[in-house]
Amino acid sequence: MQPQLVSLRALTIRTTAIALLLLVAGCGEPAPPPTPPAAPPPQAAPAPKSAAPAKPAPNNQTAQTALPNGADPFEWAQDTALSAATLSQTAQSPDDWNLVSSKWQAAITQMKAVPATHPKKAQAQKKVAEYQRNLNTAKQKTKTSAIPGKLALAMHLKQAGAKMYGTYWCSTCQRQLYRFGSEAASQINYIECDPAGKNPQTDLCRQAKIRAFPTWEINGYLYPPGGLPLEALADYSGYQGPRNFTN
Repeated sequence: MQPQLVSLRALTIRTTAIALLLLVAGCGEPAPPPTPPAAPPPQAAPAPKSAAPAKPAPNNQTAQTALPNGADPFEWAQDTALSAATLSQTAQSPDDWNLVSSKWQAAITQMKAVPATHPKKAQAQKKVAEYQRNLNTAKQKTKTSAIPGKLALAMHLKQAGAKMYGTYWCSTCQRQLYRFGSEAASQINYIECDPAGKNPQTDLCRQAKIRAFPTWEINGYLYPPGGLPLEALADYSGYQGPRNFTN
């Protein structure tokens, strides 16, 4: 009986040892998780395409003054001057007259470019002076065209040397001035023909042989007595400015 007891005890000890070994193996550090595959490196974004350089705007002045191939410089300048003169016939606004001015300026530049060997060089020099006067007129029109029509017309009549003969007691004369308005009427060259009136100029009235009132003298011509519409005064005097006479 004694040997069997020892053998049983030894078996128990062996079984316990095996169990402990299994327990220690089960509590060990877990295996590290598998390493995920490396992400592919980010691809660089393609560089943006450079924008095409903007084309320079055409230079109108250069276009007007660059002599076309085979063109006669004198005739070319005359054509530009004709264009300016044609535009001036219908120009009214400041923008219209600015365009006319640019045409005259181009014609001057073109005419100055006529070479000394050209058979019409002397004539070209005279044309330059003529075109310069027209340019000055167009620039003046640019300023006056921005003024209300009645005032612009009155200033034009004054510049043209127009005269209105009248008397202080003439009701038609008063209505004529009233059509202009007080500001514009102050620009009218009014000639008082009655000695009792303010600042009378009876000598001028006698020299002009004025018989009735009001009488307009425009460009040396005496028009029939009576009040005239502002449109008629504009036509008779060659006025080319704005005609907003109803304002």
